[in-house]
Amino acid sequence: MDKKTLQHNLKHNLILTAGWKDVSLIDVPGEPSFVIWLCGCNLKCPFCHNYKIADCSNELCRYVDIEEIVSTLKRASRLVTTFHITGGEPLLQINNIERLLKLVRRELPDIIISINTNCTLPQHLELLLREGLVDHVATDIKIPFEVLSGLDSKDAKRLWISFTECLRLMSKYKVKVELRVLITKDLIEPQELVNKVHKLVINCSLRDYYLVVNPLKGPPHLSTRSNSWCSRYCNPSKNYVLSIAEELRMKGLNVLKVNT
Repeated sequence: MDKKTLQHNLKHNLILTAGWKDVSLIDVPGEPSFVIWLCGCNLKCPFCHNYKIADCSNELCRYVDIEEIVSTLKRASRLVTTFHITGGEPLLQINNIERLLKLVRRELPDIIISINTNCTLPQHLELLLREGLVDHVATDIKIPFEVLSGLDSKDAKRLWISFTECLRLMSKYKVKVELRVLITKDLIEPQELVNKVHKLVINCSLRDYYLVVNPLKGPPHLSTRSNSWCSRYCNPSKNYVLSIAEELRMKGLNVLKVNT
């Protein structure tokens, strides 16, 4: 996006979105949610099934005024408890995300605001946390990060540091955290994964959190950025996923949900 276009979009309160769903029962555990998908991402995850949204496909993405989004949310608000923003990576559009959430707070003060982020932009997230604009944050634990992020080694190391900074921020601001533990097959030893997740939670001083154990899905269930990669590493067996969830519980971690 060129500078002139960016300035125009900021001025006119436009957000690049692939659309929304008025009521979802699956995006935030236990909370009926209004869900909006924002376009653009700074990662290239090979398993991503929203890769067209992440790549800002002209087929799916369009600019929408934030007031239209809030008006639609208000109409749906009698059916939902939560406004959930996902992507792509929503925090890439931080300036108008901030404007959107301030408007939501003003118009719907009782609604829970949730954001699904890859947690590699801690400064952007802190801006929202500092202003009290977010109640719940969901993020994926991608281990090994270099492989699952689809980045080269240098960028992966830099953004993994940003990821851990992001988790520490959420502890500081006492926001509820949903950590989705991504499960692959034949990519990492299960005990190594369990130990690294445990270490991450402890080192980042997370308290108000829960884990969702989430196996990566690929063909024939979903089309992904790299179907060939997923044919090798996605679709772990149900028993394998359940065994990792049990190991995480044995480590004393709060496993709320296991997807199989």
